[in-house]
Amino acid sequence: MELISAIRSKLGEFWWYSALIFLAARFGDAINLFIGLWLVPKFVSPQELGAVLPLTSFATSLALPISIFGLVFMRRVNILAMEGKRGQLKSLLRSVFVIVGVLLLLMILLSAVISPLIFERIRVSKGSLGILVIVTGFLGTVAPVYTNALQALKKFRSISLMHILGAPIRLVVMLITMPIRALAGYFTAQSAMSLWQIFLSVFTLRKELGTSVPIESYWTRENIRAMLRYLFFVTLFAVPTLTSFIETMIIRQRLSDVDSAAYYMISRFGEVGLYAAGAIITVLFPYVSEAETKKDKKVYKLIYSSTLASIAFGLICACFFYFFGGRILSLFPNGGIYSSYAPQMAILTMILCLGATLNCTIVGFVAEENFRFLWWWLPFHAVYGLLLLFITGYGYLENILPANLIDVLKTINSYGLNFILVTMLLMQLCKFVFVFLPFNKKKTAHE
Repeated sequence: MELISAIRSKLGEFWWYSALIFLAARFGDAINLFIGLWLVPKFVSPQELGAVLPLTSFATSLALPISIFGLVFMRRVNILAMEGKRGQLKSLLRSVFVIVGVLLLLMILLSAVISPLIFERIRVSKGSLGILVIVTGFLGTVAPVYTNALQALKKFRSISLMHILGAPIRLVVMLITMPIRALAGYFTAQSAMSLWQIFLSVFTLRKELGTSVPIESYWTRENIRAMLRYLFFVTLFAVPTLTSFIETMIIRQRLSDVDSAAYYMISRFGEVGLYAAGAIITVLFPYVSEAETKKDKKVYKLIYSSTLASIAFGLICACFFYFFGGRILSLFPNGGIYSSYAPQMAILTMILCLGATLNCTIVGFVAEENFRFLWWWLPFHAVYGLLLLFITGYGYLENILPANLIDVLKTINSYGLNFILVTMLLMQLCKFVFVFLPFNKKKTAHE
């Protein structure tokens, strides 16, 4: 115990809890890798395997308003917790049920219009899958609203327990449901894991905000004004992330079944590059938010050190996959089909790592209510999304555009998955350069 206490003291609270969550999450990720690389390819046919990621991305994109609300909610919870206003915090948590209910209704109405178009383009028969995708997307974005409250209150032990037990619950549900219907079983298991996260969060919050805490009204004019202002800027930040949905849709819609299935397989390994950033971001937001409230000048040092740790981990993973990825892929069901995609696995690992590392910095900015980065963030994503749609969807304009341009676009598209991955990598590198330019830094009063 003395050794553990000495290590904790040496690392400091931030890095200690980051390491704790990193280790706890790895237990779950070991099971998730088995699910993603063995169980899913075993039950989902190669023809439909490439549809798993766009379906997941569709569900997440559909529930984007709830995700935005969750980020705003976490900032307000963090402020109330630091100020010791537990009564207002309890009132805000109760309001969540009403807000989430309204957002769910809007989500269902929107889905009724969009779902048939999406299912047709990614070559999946709808059936009862449409409802499951909606439920999964809803629960998957509602769960972080509650886990964000734990994060803001620094209940990192409960978050660690959530990681440790979440994956086994998901695995058990998959083993029961996937033999019956593969894709439906996959999304049922995703929903089960989200329900577990909600249950544990509510249980922990009840202990924290029980009957001994009297309710105080949160919805004062000042609080509403502050929340709406923050909501406006967070929306501007979050909406452009829909480009990730465009990417997965294009890969499934424009490429062959083999290429889109290969993208699914290599992405299971590529996400290993996110492990460090995922643990760091969980701890980073409340610490940066607290530092901003206290006007602590060390806040940027915390953000930059988090970024360096994240990218170093991703580089190590990318190098490993470049040399050994093909051999590893060949060990899994139908893996021989995808073993030649090892170089793409390394590229995707760096794409995901850069994206997660970028989030370490962006989330740090958002936590301190610094939105100076939006002036380049918005046009970057707008141009990138439109460019991807134009280059890969040129067929709709074949009778309008010059023949020479059509020939160029056909040549570009002939590179298939390689072209899309290189484009994604260039986009991340551009954002990575811009996010560290001095004008993003929030000016202090004396500056």
